Amino acid sequence: MSDRRRPDSYSDDANDDDYADRDRPNYSNEFDNDPGEFDDGYRDRPPNLTTRAPRVPRWRRGCAFAIDFLIAGFFCALLSNDNGFGQFITFNFGWLAIRAIVVSSNYGQSPGRWLFDMRVIDARYQRTPLLGELLKREAIAGNGAFLAFVSLTALGSRNAFYLLLLIPLAIDVGAAWLEPSDPSAFHDRLAGTAVVATRRGYSLDLKVKKWVALGMSSMKR
Repeated sequence: MSDRRRPDSYSDDANDDDYADRDRPNYSNEFDNDPGEFDDGYRDRPPNLTTRAPRVPRWRRGCAFAIDFLIAGFFCALLSNDNGFGQFITFNFGWLAIRAIVVSSNYGQSPGRWLFDMRVIDARYQRTPLLGELLKREAIAGNGAFLAFVSLTALGSRNAFYLLLLIPLAIDVGAAWLEPSDPSAFHDRLAGTAVVATRRGYSLDLKVKKWVALGMSSMKR
């Protein structure tokens, strides 16, 4: 697994685009050592304010979000023929299943986050959030994602007003650009969570970069 390279720091003045073109080096940090949900002694400790979580570039978080969105959307399209409340229930059930239930028992990783080597943590205690915290977080993100799903599936040349349904999600994720020192979406700010890098994952972006390089190399031969 020598090609799996991760960051151990990400400075406030670093540029996401510059960082995106670099390989992620090996690192070790306490964010890969989850104390667990039931370690009451750990939960009673004050937060370590000197520890800095390895931040994840916005584009990678966006890719992970998009993959989870596609999974929930596929689940909804497969199981629901209703364009109303039934669709709402089905989409949100799928969303909460992969973004809260799976995450609570899978080291803070949804399928999208696992593919891109990241996890969600409690920003105060640096552990995997409890299920209740994740449900609060994903209720906000999920409703925005559902409205975006309706907008994209119902959009046509004569009903461009459906694009207005993208506004809630845009406001939610747009909060990540408000403060350079805290690139957190609105649902993270409200739930007290953060998305950080981890050594655990598939490293899809690095693999794609490697495949493209190999393809370009073979074409030149």
